[in-house]
Amino acid sequence: MANVLIVDDERGIRLSLSLFLQDEGHTVSEAKDSSEAVQAVARESFDLIVTDDGLPDMSGRELIRRLRESGYEGAYILMSGDFVDDDMEDVWPPVSETMLKPITGEMIRLAVRRSLTTYSV
Repeated sequence: MANVLIVDDERGIRLSLSLFLQDEGHTVSEAKDSSEAVQAVARESFDLIVTDDGLPDMSGRELIRRLRESGYEGAYILMSGDFVDDDMEDVWPPVSETMLKPITGEMIRLAVRRSLTTYSV
């Protein structure tokens, strides 16, 4: 299974996603903002990052760009309550999946599976 980092400023969302993904057999770490995410990626190797786009200190898209620039090559899932796919044109390389909140267990299960398959983890 995969080593996953969940980045969201809402504790309830982090906890729900963490518990669900752990039940699916993944190893999960959490970060409440992009600063914690950058520190986590510097310390540990992740196969997949699931991040909210509306983080308090920078957008999830900006976090993705910064992590890519620092060498992270794994998969990403970008979540938001209010974006459309057109907003993703400025992200390169593109994220594996975009998800509109609220997210169900089946939605995250399928997105994780597709993302990890795309990045051959």
